[in-house]
Amino acid sequence: MQDETRDICREDCEEAMEALYRFERDGRTATLSDLMQEPDLDGRPVADIVMELALNGQVELSGDSVSLTPRGRDIGHRIYSRHILAERLLRALGLRESCAHEEACRMEHILDDEAVAEATKRLDRFETMLDSGVQRLADASPGEYHVAFLATGRTQRRRLEDMGIGQGAQLRVWRKQPRGPVEVEAHGARLALGRGVATKILVAPHLNSNSDTQLDS
Repeated sequence: MQDETRDICREDCEEAMEALYRFERDGRTATLSDLMQEPDLDGRPVADIVMELALNGQVELSGDSVSLTPRGRDIGHRIYSRHILAERLLRALGLRESCAHEEACRMEHILDDEAVAEATKRLDRFETMLDSGVQRLADASPGEYHVAFLATGRTQRRRLEDMGIGQGAQLRVWRKQPRGPVEVEAHGARLALGRGVATKILVAPHLNSNSDTQLDS
């Protein structure tokens, strides 16, 4: 039910611009009635929000149609991008779809745009790594690999780099024991890495020395 009495807040306007941006992405022109049917705008004073957006130069009204201006489209796109990132991260952490969507609707209003762009880039790369067969070194069978990511602290990272096991480095797994160390070769040196360390090293099957599956540290 629409609440036409409460004050309009920034989140109301952002939700409406995001909804309008979604309509545009789908190739549709939204009407006031369409916006009132949007689940994420349920309980919000939609008519008053649209009027506020029109006065701010963020939407244009033509009959019953509501469309974003370039200014409103930029904001709608940014809110949409924040939401998509937040929902992807929450889904990756195991939250069910409905819960992830609801939480993302809250998070989209507080995330920083630069952080969203960087996090989206990293998440894209991480998903690319998963698709390319990335795994923990502790789980890797004997063979050739490259280091895709070091999930370690700075001190341990430096120690590994000193041993030739930095991000992007090539290495060979010689053998592993169910509960013991993993024996590897890096830059011609044979090393035995404890399983605790080996679980923090993500590797992918070696294709070339400039693999696109590396994740920036």
